[in-house]
Amino acid sequence: MNRTAILLLSTLIAFLCHSCAQQEQRLIDNNKAGAFEKHMPMEIALHTAQEKYTVEKSSLFLEGVDYTAYDLMYDGELVMKLEPSYPDASVLWRIWIYSNRFTTAAGIGVGSTVEEVLQHYTFDVLRAEGALICLFVKEFSICFAIDPGDIPPQEAVNAGMPENLPGEAKISLILL
Repeated sequence: MNRTAILLLSTLIAFLCHSCAQQEQRLIDNNKAGAFEKHMPMEIALHTAQEKYTVEKSSLFLEGVDYTAYDLMYDGELVMKLEPSYPDASVLWRIWIYSNRFTTAAGIGVGSTVEEVLQHYTFDVLRAEGALICLFVKEFSICFAIDPGDIPPQEAVNAGMPENLPGEAKISLILL
């Protein structure tokens, strides 16, 4: 092989390795979103977040309680919230994903439809989680929250019937 071909091949391999590494860094899996894993020390999660994101202290108002959270921003977009455990804030308890930058191995993320989720994963249960309507699948302990504008009648949610969900309903949030 001549030098040009070797240089071109080396560049291509480096690009592919970099692309694979980036994809791995944004993969949603059980209890994990990229480099963030539930139950990891909060100090490490925040240190890791500051390497790529602007981190802003914020809050979540849930069940009548104001909880501390940390917004991870990228180019002005809210990508995710990291929610520490309560009352001891030393551990990452929940990960709220708001951006399609993170997806499952099947490419499912915020903006995917209910139909797309169910093409790749096995329906488990549909239930209300506070103000969220969550679609759970058997492969993950993940809430695929359905866009509030697409929420079916409350009776369908209470009955947990996926056939009452419009297939085009969008996933607006992923909660781990």
